[in-house]
Amino acid sequence: MRFMRPLLIAFLAASLAAALFASAARAAERNVVVAESKAQPASEPRIALVIGNSDYPNAPLLNPVNDVRAIAERLAKLRFQVTRLENATQEQMYDAIRAFGDRLRGGGVGLFYYAGHALQVRGRNYLLPVRAMIEREDEIIYRTVDTGQILDKMESARNRVNIVILDACRNNPFGRELRNVTPGLAVVDAPYNTLIAFATAPGAVASDGNARNGLYTQHLLQSLADPGVGLEDVFKKVRSGVRRDSAGRQIPWESTSLEVDFFFDPLPQQTVPAVAAAPDPLTLELVFWDSVKGSTDPEDYRAYLKRYPEGQFAALAGNRLRAITSAAPAPPVAAPIAVQASASAVLPAAAPSAASPPPLQTALAAPTISPPVALPDAVKPQPAPALAMAAPAAALPAAAPSPARPMLAPSRQLIGHTGDVLAVAVSRNGSQAVTGATDRGLRLWDLATGKELRRFSADAAAVTAAAIAADGRHFLSGSADRRLRLWDAATGGEVARLDGHAAGVSAVAFGPTGRYAVSAAEDGEVMLWDLPTGRWIRRARANDSRVRSIALSAEGRYLLTASEDGVVRLWEVGSLSVVRSFGPMSAPAVSAAFSDTARRVSAVDTRGELWSWETHSGALVQRHGTAGPAPVVASIAGDGATALIAAADGQMTLWDVASGQALWRSGATDQRITAVALGPRGAIGLSASNDKRLSLWTMDRK
Repeated sequence: MRFMRPLLIAFLAASLAAALFASAARAAERNVVVAESKAQPASEPRIALVIGNSDYPNAPLLNPVNDVRAIAERLAKLRFQVTRLENATQEQMYDAIRAFGDRLRGGGVGLFYYAGHALQVRGRNYLLPVRAMIEREDEIIYRTVDTGQILDKMESARNRVNIVILDACRNNPFGRELRNVTPGLAVVDAPYNTLIAFATAPGAVASDGNARNGLYTQHLLQSLADPGVGLEDVFKKVRSGVRRDSAGRQIPWESTSLEVDFFFDPLPQQTVPAVAAAPDPLTLELVFWDSVKGSTDPEDYRAYLKRYPEGQFAALAGNRLRAITSAAPAPPVAAPIAVQASASAVLPAAAPSAASPPPLQTALAAPTISPPVALPDAVKPQPAPALAMAAPAAALPAAAPSPARPMLAPSRQLIGHTGDVLAVAVSRNGSQAVTGATDRGLRLWDLATGKELRRFSADAAAVTAAAIAADGRHFLSGSADRRLRLWDAATGGEVARLDGHAAGVSAVAFGPTGRYAVSAAEDGEVMLWDLPTGRWIRRARANDSRVRSIALSAEGRYLLTASEDGVVRLWEVGSLSVVRSFGPMSAPAVSAAFSDTARRVSAVDTRGELWSWETHSGALVQRHGTAGPAPVVASIAGDGATALIAAADGQMTLWDVASGQALWRSGATDQRITAVALGPRGAIGLSASNDKRLSLWTMDRK
């Protein structure tokens, strides 16, 4: 036994060393993970609400409105999406704080800035709206805004970082009338990963100042302009500057619980790429199934079964596959009309842009993109390694249009908007339309009577895009504030807000089932959304050109985008990758659509020329000149058969896409057309002009 003891000791020592090493390794691994989570993502939402109140009846202030304007401008340059209020009432402040909290649920960084009067009562801080009628101390909590509500909104949003800046430590504006009000503001414990900054120390009073900006905000603006400075160091610099310039009479204060890094203007080495969250497999499968379930191509169902052999719809996919393959074969597809192309090139799939966390739910980042599923016969690429590009403008002479039919007058006028209408969408059955304008309003119309059915709550910015779901129960709006909103048509309620774009929304479209939607922005980014969850599924970009319109194929598998670079692109929705490009055209593309069979793609450019290509080959089939002043706007019907083009002189023309014949024209006016839309099969049209009126046109296509 004696000889076993050294062996036992050695074994125990080795085991202990191994355990310690493993423990250290696990600790190191944990530290690495924590360190990565503390670093600042290269791209994340930045949401700011800034309020400046000056016009108090009994104690007006000089600087808060100037301060809030300067802060809003600086934050916008630092990539914040800023909401600014000046001289706000209690109701306006409550509404803005509620909306601010909702937006923070998309993650990222939240910042609240307030300049104006504030009161401390029994250890709590209250922001004072303008026109607040307070005569007794017990009325304060009912007629002011408790800062605790702002902190509660931030804490419940569970976003990465929150910042509260209160330049509000002025004298009691009610003087002796409210003697129990404590001077200055009370110390507040900052919630997790929050920094609260006060213009002066707890219980102390700050001066409003005599310059254009208050002393505190003046130094804050200077510190925010310094690149590469961490959040806490920004406020250290502010404190040092204010203490120096006030000769020690005003010393700013912060309360912080930060555990992560944040830089207002980070240097490249101070950020890390955003970590992609694991995709929701169920959501991806549902989107895939929605895109193929109406198909008559067996390859679509084989592709689904190959990817999801045990999927929720595997049995149904098998049944449909057997039904299609047992049916009689379809007649062969006619050969495309060949057009000599000057060059050919492969258009690579668009690389997804840097992801920012999606709104409303935990981020669902773009998953790894699998190879595109085989295209149906009507849209299937040829096996050649290069895609045939459309011929240049000189390859096909513009066809001269036939004489137009007699002039047509609008059948009805719709009046209600107070701004220029920028977005028009007609329901699939042609009974209703939704419109959005620079007045930030949305309206739902009954086209049979011309009456306004419902007026929806205003967006925060001009409404620039709109779409109606196939069943008419919901519609989407996109705005210049980069946000999409999903609305309930029956109740007028806002169902969801979708944040994710880095530029203003320029086009939106529903999928055929209404479960998913696609949006595009001024910077060329395209995003795929899962509407029941409010999450974005994929995002991609072909280039930086603005996308003017979006059209989906009937079964929802493919997407067309018309861009200002004069190119129309065919995307596969499931992977959100470019399959083929058409063009370039002679001018920026305005609108594009599939034909009824999806075998052709048609588009209109800003010179008013109509273009058509074979979908599967990309070959240019025809090009028609519309013989008139350059159009302002255009819309192609959902079946791709007709196009409504509004020219610079206010004249509108309905064109037959296949023949290039003008079916009818309106008279020229002195009004500028701002938006147009066509109803089902081009039977009705809706146009908006800069006199704020909508005109309804009934088409005669006999």
